Amino acid sequence: MNRTGAMSESRMVVAKDKHESPVRTCLGCGQTKKKRDLLRFAVLNGLISVDKEYTLPGRGVYCCRLEKCLHFMMKKERKVARALRCEKLTWHDGLLSLLK
Repeated sequence: MNRTGAMSESRMVVAKDKHESPVRTCLGCGQTKKKRDLLRFAVLNGLISVDKEYTLPGRGVYCCRLEKCLHFMMKKERKVARALRCEKLTWHDGLLSLLK
């Protein structure tokens, strides 16, 4: 911003197309993909659960639907805990059984 409070041209952000879907980063592999191409995980009643409809309240983390990405994300406990802003990770039992 300049002294008058207006943004300089170099700092102006170009508006995105309204039909463009949001982009999120996979915590497993670090690739950015469209939000709907990734699985969302959120904390529900103290357990980390899959948010299939992307509607659970609160912070969420995203991961590719690939098994190797899911396993890799589950190994990065500190990164997941930091992203969800929780101290202790407790995975939903059904989720763990799916990955075994």
